[in-house]
Amino acid sequence: MAYNELEIRSIVEKFWDGSTSLEEEALLRQLAKEDALPDEFQGVAAYFEAIEDEPMLGESFDDEMLEKLSTSSTPIFSIQRFRPLFAAAAIVIAVLGGWYFFAQQDPGPVAEEYTEEEIQQAWIQTQEALRKIGAGMEKGQEHATVINKFNEASFAITNRDQ
Repeated sequence: MAYNELEIRSIVEKFWDGSTSLEEEALLRQLAKEDALPDEFQGVAAYFEAIEDEPMLGESFDDEMLEKLSTSSTPIFSIQRFRPLFAAAAIVIAVLGGWYFFAQQDPGPVAEEYTEEEIQQAWIQTQEALRKIGAGMEKGQEHATVINKFNEASFAITNRDQ
């Protein structure tokens, strides 16, 4: 039976999408063998040539594998059984590593007493730093408000068109 190019194109597109039936794939395979595919579909022909050279599994492959698995006398090693042990080992390593890290650090000088003037100066510097941070946050809030208005306007325009 002769097929026109539109029918072949439709089947080839379905093939690359993975939605062909077995009959359609058999038809493509036959057309590729007969060299009846148009030149633009030579990729399909090359694909069928490539898979034809590959060895195929026999129909009894599944049965043979299931039989081998069911008669296996050696226990199958499962790492899942050792997962709690690995977790415990990781915790022990983390605790020992942390202890070693902190034990190696120099404790530094012993805390000293500060004068009232030093405490007052530190308090003023902290307040000034917090004021600067607050001013920066207010500017960020202003920019966020402008962006929010823009987003609301964009949303209103797109919903109005629908």
